[in-house]
Amino acid sequence: GETCRLWRDSSALGGAAASFLAEEQRPGALWVGTPTQGLFRFTSTNATQFGAAEGMPGLRISSITFDDDGCLWVGVFGKGLVRIRSGRMAGMVGEAEGLPARTVGSMLMDGLGSFWLGTERGIVRVTMASLHQIAERRVAQGVFDLFNEADGMHSAECADGCHPTAVRDETGRLWFATASGVVTVDPRTVQLGFRFEF
Repeated sequence: GETCRLWRDSSALGGAAASFLAEEQRPGALWVGTPTQGLFRFTSTNATQFGAAEGMPGLRISSITFDDDGCLWVGVFGKGLVRIRSGRMAGMVGEAEGLPARTVGSMLMDGLGSFWLGTERGIVRVTMASLHQIAERRVAQGVFDLFNEADGMHSAECADGCHPTAVRDETGRLWFATASGVVTVDPRTVQLGFRFEF
């Protein structure tokens, strides 16, 4: 209607800040990332926490987003990415798997089969197929393209800690907030060695 109300399940969030939101297409559950209590999944009937006991490598969530396959990818501060499939943890991708950064502060799908990740070391491009292969342990390491100051960024450090810090516009261009302004890239024309636009 036309009313707003504060919603809080004290038995679940416990007053923790909610920094990130992502909605499932089916069955309509809402995922909430927090900076201190990990990840939560809320439905109309219950709340489920994903923390250390469930295998999360850390409790400070730095980003969350769904891919086209319905998997939820969760950035965990200093620990890389966690994949959640069908409501369960289903693989991790970190430095040991070739990810050239520790903290993923934003994630965008480019509509061409790749994820673009805003990290503390620059913007990383990786195919969705490669991420799933790593998470499923079909390959030990993936292929990641890292773009940073050498590619024209004024600062390689991308923003994290709030949502959203990156967007894909209606033309397909990707925009990332950084420690020194905003950069944009057209994933349809990018080549290794390109320069970002400010």
